[in-house]
Amino acid sequence: MSQKEVIVTRLAERQPVNLFGERLSVLANSEQTGGMEVFFQEGSEGSGPPPHAHPWEEAFYVLSGKMTIVFPDLQQELELNPGDFVHIPADTFHGFQMTTETRLLSVTPRHGASGMFRDIAREFETEQVDMGRVLEAATPYGTRLHPLALSALMS
Repeated sequence: MSQKEVIVTRLAERQPVNLFGERLSVLANSEQTGGMEVFFQEGSEGSGPPPHAHPWEEAFYVLSGKMTIVFPDLQQELELNPGDFVHIPADTFHGFQMTTETRLLSVTPRHGASGMFRDIAREFETEQVDMGRVLEAATPYGTRLHPLALSALMS
């Protein structure tokens, strides 16, 4: 697809997947844009992934609600409110939890995230989520869990 084509994703066309208690919809993937990927995410209090890192940078813009992002290696925690924006460099360990019903946009500048989300979502279709299998699905994309999240998984 030419990068000069207009991309429109209608609300009725979204096909959200469930990940870590949140619903995620791909608004545009790298095949459509020639690179960047854009996602709409929404979740209730407590939803969100454990601390992890991946080889692409990521940006979040909070539309409504509140979320907390943790950076375990930086010993930093940020609370984000509506209108707040954060950019996370590639390979930076981070995790987040929505502290209220939250809606946000996320953007990555290259391919990878949409495929990983699709593959991980298959594991969340089962009644009992096996985090080991979630990790196996994420590993081919260069995503890894923070050692603290891994040790919690093993206990």
